[in-house]
Amino acid sequence: GVLIVGLGVSWQAASALHDSRAAQTTELMAQRMALSRSAVDTEVHRHLDALRLVAAALGGYEPLTFAKFLAATSTLADANLRGGTTVVFVVPVADGQVAAAQQLWRDRGAPDLTLHSEGSREHLFTIFNRPLDGRPPATPGTDASQSAELTAALNEARRSGIATVSDTYVLLRDRNLPVAQQQYSFVLSAPVYATDHAFLGWVLMGLHGQDFMGATLHDVTQGVVDASLWATNGGGQTVRVAALNRQPKPDLFRSATITVANRAWRLDIAASSGHLPVARNAGVVGLGGAVITLQLAGLVWVL
Repeated sequence: GVLIVGLGVSWQAASALHDSRAAQTTELMAQRMALSRSAVDTEVHRHLDALRLVAAALGGYEPLTFAKFLAATSTLADANLRGGTTVVFVVPVADGQVAAAQQLWRDRGAPDLTLHSEGSREHLFTIFNRPLDGRPPATPGTDASQSAELTAALNEARRSGIATVSDTYVLLRDRNLPVAQQQYSFVLSAPVYATDHAFLGWVLMGLHGQDFMGATLHDVTQGVVDASLWATNGGGQTVRVAALNRQPKPDLFRSATITVANRAWRLDIAASSGHLPVARNAGVVGLGGAVITLQLAGLVWVL
């Protein structure tokens, strides 16, 4: 009788623990998904808000000079904009106006500026920049129209009048780095308008995908949840931008969509059920209960 009752109780305890563990696992994954999604959403919109404020400040200056650009962007270096590479002011210049534009911006605080035009279409020249990641600033005068992804994002920002996010690609400033140091990245851009609503150009910020993900989700994942950020480019191609992978054999998965300006990103998380901080394994509890029951039954039999 003791043996039957003990084994029955052990089985019920193991079964209840198994159900409890499954419920805890489901709840924990839902919580980690919500926290991860909120962290990415909050951080990227913090970048966009900062960029919009800079665009508004630049538009208020007449004329805009390098000193005023530095003043408008002075708080960004200490704002801990995770993954941010540099903030840049870009202007459109018609093919026949390159020399005049070069002289204009030299007179406004960039005396060594040389505009390097590419092709014969409208040029998109970088004029002023401020690095955010500690690397030396890129040389101004680059024609950003050589990047199809960046050109599309800037044209969309000018057409819509609102901030945009580019397709993912390797930034122009990173293409001279060793391949192992290059990252898939985005460019966030906002149009700059003068007080009379005349279009002046764009302010943009590079965003390294892997640096952004690592800094944003480090505390949320706590080493027990993997995360991957995916972006669908304008041509319909889905690209994995960044990933945090630590789990050897994940068997639990969740996904969520994050809307960022004109883009929709997908955030995936994964975990190994055996590594999650939930209740002890039901099989261990059941086996332990059975062993204790057998010992107790043996003692009763001896007595």
